Amino acid sequence: LAGSDAIGTAQVLAAVARKLAQEEPIDLFITGMASLDGMTSMVPAAVAAGLGWPYISLASELSIEEGAVQAVRHADGFTDTLRCALPAVVSVTDQVNEPRFPNFKDMRAARKKPLDVWSLDDIEDVADPDAMVIGKQGAGTMVLEASEQSERAAGEVVSGVGGGLK
Repeated sequence: LAGSDAIGTAQVLAAVARKLAQEEPIDLFITGMASLDGMTSMVPAAVAAGLGWPYISLASELSIEEGAVQAVRHADGFTDTLRCALPAVVSVTDQVNEPRFPNFKDMRAARKKPLDVWSLDDIEDVADPDAMVIGKQGAGTMVLEASEQSERAAGEVVSGVGGGLK
């Protein structure tokens, strides 16, 4: 999957969700709002499109009742309350909950839990690998150059009494 862009990543995640749904139905696919590598916030919407499910973005509050998810989002001085039928994809902000941190005993127990690792061959029954645009060769975008941003120059300190600044 190395070199995949947001669309390729979303295709693989949607295929994994379909594979998991073969074992047990999925009602809600929750994602973060952005990844630190691309910061595009496109993956959740593309996963929803790949699954054919409704999508709610940037939820800061979530509730589920009567076969629907309700989300509240706050942005630019307004509040939206959105509701859609399940199954759905919802991206959440860091305000959606207060994180819990496991204690040492739980962390040790987690290390002993089995971890399933799948290859693309494992999801072929729910995805057409030839139609997937994964990896560097299938990416619609590519990074041509990356460089470290230069440090900001020191600012100018203006001091004086009265009269204000011009």
